[in-house]
Amino acid sequence: MKIITETVFDSAAYRVYGPMIAQSRYEPLAFPLSLVLKDLGLVLFAAEHAAVPMPFANVLRDQLSSAIARGYQNFDETALARIAAENAGLTS
Repeated sequence: MKIITETVFDSAAYRVYGPMIAQSRYEPLAFPLSLVLKDLGLVLFAAEHAAVPMPFANVLRDQLSSAIARGYQNFDETALARIAAENAGLTS
């Protein structure tokens, strides 16, 4: 974690979320995935009407949908790291 939090990548997000992800902790809950998905849907709706492409937003939407389908709707955004690990076969 030091390489991330004590170099040019230093930010509050890395200092808070980095250790949570490394320790597979998904609480305390800052913002549940269900609300992240709702808000992202609003962003995608507005982007579509403004003809603004947001290809990564669609990737994120798919990951959030996968997380919610697996029962992680009340987890923090850090649970996206868990989904990535599961998709890579790194968790049981």
